[in-house]
This record gives sequence, structure tokens and C-alpha cells, in this order.
Amino acid sequence: MKNINYLYDIGGLSTKKIVMDHNNKIISEDIISYDDTKRPNAWQLDVNYVFSLIKNDLPKNIKINLGISIPGIIDSINYKILSESALTNIKEINLKDFFSELKNIEVFKIENDAKAAAYGEYYFGQKQKYKNMLHVTVGTGLGGGIIIDGKIYKGFKGGAGELSKLFANFDSKNNNLVVQSTSTGANLKRYADSIELGELAEIEDVVTAKAKNNFRMKKLIDGKSFMKLVEENEPIAVKVFDIWTTSLTKYLVSLNFLMDFEAITIGGGISSNSKFLDTIIKKAEDYIILFKNFSPIEHINIIKSNLENRAGCYGILAKLLKE
Repeated sequence: MKNINYLYDIGGLSTKKIVMDHNNKIISEDIISYDDTKRPNAWQLDVNYVFSLIKNDLPKNIKINLGISIPGIIDSINYKILSESALTNIKEINLKDFFSELKNIEVFKIENDAKAAAYGEYYFGQKQKYKNMLHVTVGTGLGGGIIIDGKIYKGFKGGAGELSKLFANFDSKNNNLVVQSTSTGANLKRYADSIELGELAEIEDVVTAKAKNNFRMKKLIDGKSFMKLVEENEPIAVKVFDIWTTSLTKYLVSLNFLMDFEAITIGGGISSNSKFLDTIIKKAEDYIILFKNFSPIEHINIIKSNLENRAGCYGILAKLLKE
């Protein structure tokens, strides 16, 4: 397969693009930014707008292979998006039809973003060392991809690994979801709310109109800026960081007890920060000690993603290579 590979990983804030040659060597990397005035609401983008950006970015005069990593539940056989996520108006689009006018596309593959990231990390990042692993992408939301016996596990309806949709509590009237306390996006918002209030704010319900409006109006700092504040011991940042890492770690430990993974790899932009990952690993080890008296074989292996935020693009490349 000698064609150039054009690989896109659609995110809530931008789309990552990697162009690779037929020897899997990176030719170029770029970010496709969004025009926020195109958003129908604070959290989503119109699906036609995003894929038009990709279509317009593609070359027209050379043979290429195209791979796209997409949020939501994906029917990769029929080239459809089955659930809304960062993309809305999904019923209006069949991706094979959408790109059909580009006759220079030789092979075209799509996959859910978290599953693509998991497969990319398994195949290229960990070089197939762990046959049973979980890859967690900590970003605007919380994504998960499960590898069992070296294959992506999709589940009955294709939705396996939708980590962000699990309930975070069982004894409250509020329908709080895991993503609200574990994602980078939610905790950057919590920090912004806390600064505004002058005290630690509660995580707001992400489905409320109030939360969406606050997100639209408020300029959030990025993850790097937040971690710099943590390292400088800024009081509110330290409190938010401690609650965030505690919530995420307890969640990972719970998932590990459920599935007994060989490894849990952590990806997303925040994974490149050593303090973030070291804190997660140390807390996980402390929690596992609680169970050592009952079962001395208990163990959890949390490691940094070797591909970091490139994992989604590498995962869709792996699907192209299988073709």
C-alpha cells in the first residue's frame, strides 16, 4: 500500500492531523482549528461543518488513504455515526457518500476515537506487549478503549468503553456522571468556577443549560497552565487537582477490579505531565494496598501512553494497514 496516509482525529476543541508515508514515517503534523461561531451550542459542532473542514484539507491530485477517528458510537462498516457527542446533526451524514466525490481516495476507514486510540496504543505504542489492556484518554471528556486478546472490544451495540457515561453516585437525586469529576475539561471548568467564587466550586451537571451557558461565556485556561499553577502550589488549583486525581484514580482501580487488565495506559494531552501521572500511579498503589490483606495478588499497572495525543491517528492507521 504505497499511498500517502491522511489521518484525522476529531476532538471537541480541534482536529489533529498526521500525514504519513507508506513506511509509517510522519511527513507532517497539524491542528485544524474550529470557528466557535459555528457551534450550535457550547459543547457541540455540526457534523457537516467538521467533515467539510477535513474534505477541504485533503489533496485532490494524488492517490491517498484516508482514516478518521470520530467521537460517538461509530458503525465503521456502514460509515455512519450512531450517537451524538461533540458532533451533532449526525443523522444527516453517511461518510462514504460524503467523501465519494474525491476519486483519489483509495482506502477509507473510520473508527470511534477512544477505540482508535486504544488500538493505536496497543499496536504501535506498546508494540502489542499487553494483549488485555484499557486505554483511557483524559481530555475534554473521558474516553476509553478496551483491548481483549489483542482486539478492540466493541460490545453488543458498539458502545463498549463509553467510560464517561457511567454514573458517579448511586445515593443522590442528581444524575452525576463520571466525566464530570474525571475529565480535564470538567476540572478546568471547576477551577474557573472556583476562582470566580473565591472558594472550591461543586462540579455542575454538564447537561444543564446553565452549565452550557457558563462554558460558552467563560474563557478556560488550558491543561498546561493549570498544571503550572498546581506546581506553584496555587491553593485552589491544588484542591481541584487533588479531588480530580483522587476521583480518576478510584475509577481506574474500580475498572481494573472489573476487568483485571494487564495494563491501563493513560493518554490525552494531560498525560504528558509527569506530576499528573505520578500522582495517579501513587494513589492507585495506595488504594490497592487496602485489598492486599484479602488478596495478596492484587495489582494495578498504570502507565503513560507512549503515543500521547497521537494515539487516535495511529489507531486509524492500524485499521488502514489491515486493509
